[in-house]
Amino acid sequence: MKNSGIFLLSLILLTTLVSANGIKISPSSISVNKLVGTDIQIAFNISNEEPTNFTNVSFVPNDYISFPPISPLASGTTQIVTATIKANTNVNQILRIKGFYMSNVGQQNNQVNVSLTKETNGNGLIITPCDKSIMVGDTVIWKNNYDYGLSLHVVGGNIPYANTGVIMNGTISKLFDAVGDFTYQFWLGETPPGIQFNFPVCNIHVTGTNELVNDPQLDGLLTLNVSVNYNPTIMSNIFNVHTSSVKPFIKTQVATMTLTNTGNSSAYNILLSGNWLTFSDNNIELGAGKSTGVIVYATPVVTNTNDTDKSYPITLSVSGNFPTISNNFSLFLQYQNVDNGTVGSTAQLDSLLRGFCERNPTVCQTITVVSGANGSSVSRVPITDDQFRDMLISIMKSNNGQGVLWNYIKEREANSSVYDTQTSLDIAALKLMFQEAQDEQKSTSTGIVIFLIIVSVLGMCGITGVLIYIYKNKKAREALRRY
Repeated sequence: MKNSGIFLLSLILLTTLVSANGIKISPSSISVNKLVGTDIQIAFNISNEEPTNFTNVSFVPNDYISFPPISPLASGTTQIVTATIKANTNVNQILRIKGFYMSNVGQQNNQVNVSLTKETNGNGLIITPCDKSIMVGDTVIWKNNYDYGLSLHVVGGNIPYANTGVIMNGTISKLFDAVGDFTYQFWLGETPPGIQFNFPVCNIHVTGTNELVNDPQLDGLLTLNVSVNYNPTIMSNIFNVHTSSVKPFIKTQVATMTLTNTGNSSAYNILLSGNWLTFSDNNIELGAGKSTGVIVYATPVVTNTNDTDKSYPITLSVSGNFPTISNNFSLFLQYQNVDNGTVGSTAQLDSLLRGFCERNPTVCQTITVVSGANGSSVSRVPITDDQFRDMLISIMKSNNGQGVLWNYIKEREANSSVYDTQTSLDIAALKLMFQEAQDEQKSTSTGIVIFLIIVSVLGMCGITGVLIYIYKNKKAREALRRY
């Protein structure tokens, strides 16, 4: 009978522990709408379903929502919390509410190693770690890796400790058996008096075995969805077309526009869009009464000759927290024989790259390519080897990828008279490598051919940069001679 009572009591305690759920939030998901620049308040319930009290219950620090810490949140109780949402951007996050409870963790008797080393450039002392929190019963071991003997000096704190020397390559240890702070520094010399280092002064914080702890498994979770709206405003624009005739594949400045916020509220996320169009600035924020100028570029991309020598209607849209503005104009696309490859090889490469970027926008967020004849330029920022490899493989798998790259090499070869002898030799070597790759395709798997072509193109990219640089310098010198 006695054993049965003990078993029943144990079962009740076990059931209590198993059913405990820590901090519970109700409702567990909250969705709100708010205006930018204004704070709103929401209310929800926080319950303590643990057999122990929580203290300092609050959100893990974030930029979206907060409430004053709750101390205590007693076991089995529920409190209504009023929280303030300050987010000025849309939010869809799972946020954590944590609490602390007292726990007797007992002595761990850990050893903490502290290294004393010499500065790489100089004679200063480096203490690693300098500041450390430990528990009663732990031991700190200082290891002297400095070139000379050092002596430990107590700076302050309520833990008395005699100055002690530690020889070069030696160690000194201390068992901390009382709660408090031990602030110290080392001097040069094994015994006092020695030479004092100006830095560092370090601190060891010793805690007791009964401590406030946080168990992440007991934290409460709140799913917060915030939709931020903007006060409506009024936007006006002055749109001026500079040219209405453009060449295929060539980035050309076609217009300028001035945006003016004539309303009483700020304009946010002003987005400009249009087929073939890019802009000197986009996703703009404009305060009330402010104006900004934007340059409009067009880079027409077509695949057939029949798509040239004709006009195209273009709509430039401006949207934001105001009625959408539409600027309608037309662009005449000059004749270009695209079908037989007479269009510049650089423009064809540009078209291939743009096609790749349309299919792989994540990769192309890190690169910018602007190309074309007559003073073209290539602007690059670093991308990873894997990204560049994926780009080249994608291009080479396209129907006309190899042909375009081959035309590019031939065009560079034809223009080699404007380059120096070494550059011409580089082009010849590149041509031979590319031809060998094409010949080997007849007897080699596709994967090997792609690898050889990638190696060739990597060399070509380096050569091309030199070619463009030399060609531009030549053009600049010719322009100066005219004057």
